[in-house]
Amino acid sequence: MLKQYKIHQPRIQTSSTINEFLIHKKFSNNLSFGCKDSSNHTKFLKEIGGFPEAFFYDSKGNYIPYKEEANSCNGGVWPFIDSLINYQKKPESMPHLALENTLKNKINLSDMKEYSMNDLPNSDFFVVFVYAEYIGKMNDEKTFDWLQHIDKVNQQGKIKITPILISVDYFDFWGITKKDIPKYKY
Repeated sequence: MLKQYKIHQPRIQTSSTINEFLIHKKFSNNLSFGCKDSSNHTKFLKEIGGFPEAFFYDSKGNYIPYKEEANSCNGGVWPFIDSLINYQKKPESMPHLALENTLKNKINLSDMKEYSMNDLPNSDFFVVFVYAEYIGKMNDEKTFDWLQHIDKVNQQGKIKITPILISVDYFDFWGITKKDIPKYKY
């Protein structure tokens, strides 16, 4: 399975290598982020629990849960994207999960600047997708399939959903070396 899915040990990435990866995957907006440093990376991974994953937000950046329970699988992303067209429910009051907090201490990989709420376009909804290059084809079956589906929903013109990507890869701008990257037992 590891060979089939091309899952491999993480490598040190640069903003250029991740941007090239995203261009290859046909993702072209400039809302691609990485963790600011290794301590934010560790904290963020603990908060999200696993990846690939999606987090939904309304136009004001309020968190909208799509899972019945926090530890449920991410299989509900696709139908939840479709349900946003008729979304009426009021967002959960969870300030710690707001978009502003999710993107805090993240670096935009297009311009290497820290995130600002002012950088976001107007949108009915935002969806943050968390991924890593080293999980191989899992990205294709999850993150990039979800992105294609959002494109189709946006083309209908009823709502605008803005995707935001957060890479949980290991980055050179953290000042780390290969020996600082944990070895994963797959």
